[in-house]
Amino acid sequence: MKYIKKLAVPFLFVMPFIIGIIGFLMEGESLLDSAYNSFALYAVNPLYEEKNFLIEITRWLAPAVVASGLLVFIKELSRKIKDFFLCMKKDSFAIYGDSAERQELAGCIDNAVISSDLTFKDADNHIIMFNDDGESFRFFNKNRERLKNKNVYIKSDNIEMFKNDSDEFRIINLNELVARNYWVEHNLMKYFAEGKNEIQISLIGFDGIAQEILNYAILNNIYSLSQKITYHIWGDCELYSSVHSDLNLMNSDKIVYHKESWQSSIDIISESDRIIFPVLPAMDSLIMLAEKCRKSDIHCYKLDENLLGIVRDEGIVSFGQIEKILIKDSVFLTDVYRSAKLLNFRYACLYGDAKESDGEEGIEAQWKKLNTFLRTSNISASDYHSIRKIIAENTEYSDSVMAEMEHIRWSRFHFLNHWRAGVTENGKKDSSNRIHPCLVPFEALPQIDKEKDSETIKLLTEIQKKQTKGSRKNVLK
Repeated sequence: MKYIKKLAVPFLFVMPFIIGIIGFLMEGESLLDSAYNSFALYAVNPLYEEKNFLIEITRWLAPAVVASGLLVFIKELSRKIKDFFLCMKKDSFAIYGDSAERQELAGCIDNAVISSDLTFKDADNHIIMFNDDGESFRFFNKNRERLKNKNVYIKSDNIEMFKNDSDEFRIINLNELVARNYWVEHNLMKYFAEGKNEIQISLIGFDGIAQEILNYAILNNIYSLSQKITYHIWGDCELYSSVHSDLNLMNSDKIVYHKESWQSSIDIISESDRIIFPVLPAMDSLIMLAEKCRKSDIHCYKLDENLLGIVRDEGIVSFGQIEKILIKDSVFLTDVYRSAKLLNFRYACLYGDAKESDGEEGIEAQWKKLNTFLRTSNISASDYHSIRKIIAENTEYSDSVMAEMEHIRWSRFHFLNHWRAGVTENGKKDSSNRIHPCLVPFEALPQIDKEKDSETIKLLTEIQKKQTKGSRKNVLK
């Protein structure tokens, strides 16, 4: 389709010229004279007095085409000038690709330019958003030299955001952003505030978004030491369940994979506190389910707001709307990355060779020393702190309880990444074989490791306070 559009404009411009030539040939002119006379009509300079209907058509069409072309040229020139000055501004963004989300993302960023013709823009930040990952990385490789020392983001729903080995770019995974945003916006605190510790969650349909929703639930849904959250999963989850067959959740939570259809499991679903549809069911099925599950919260991915109004059921909630996900802070996770880097740096100062006086260069240098797993571990710790803040605002847990919950999160992160508990010869972790002696219940940890969990919470709380103060200063400015 895009090739047809490219050919359409030149054809429309040449069409009057061809019609004019035919008209002049009909009047007995030679081919060269016909071409010259027809061309002259583009300049509103007729060289032939007697006209047949084809020449008359050309006499009107040719100037119109010229005027239209001039307007297009002026518009394009104006856009290029505007883009040039936008790219000159501090923290400018250039967006490339054919993804439908380009406009939404550009709308949430100041100084954003969409390169519709894929020409390279001299901006500070570059976002590559093709629907096909292959196209995205071809564009990146083509412009690799020009993108050096720039902030580069590549959209991909197939590569996890935090498991990217390259320092040349970061991944934007919309499925992960939806899942992460979901458990913050629709957190489970209300159930615990009501005194419920046993919670049933049904996840119906197991596509890419559903898998990320489950991953983030495992890592972030830790609200109490006495909680018992059961995740019931329906859909094509055989591979996921096999890969994570030895997943240890470190508490009474559990995951139940159902091979039967969800329609035949209504009795289980109707007992759920929350039902999540990552894949929208038929509307009649949704309405029937809502009638049956009056006590359940039903959350549907991208349920049309108009349909939601027609259903008129307060228990049905729509989530994942692109305008809620594509918010600058949510997309680039600036505070999360910053907290992770500062957390790593503080540990390097406490237990490594770093010094506080190393400043920003030291923070970046220590971060670059980490492999992908350790970077992701720091990011996961930082990410959970948003849930910890919600917990702290609603409950009064002791420091030791919060430290134990942090240990559960830390352990789950390792188990999700296929680590296992074990004793090594030197008593330290074995990264090559993914064995860690601290993957044991909190009470079995040495006191020094218990203190590390408390230290993590303390450090992240301090970092977040500083970030909050910085945000307030920026608002006041």
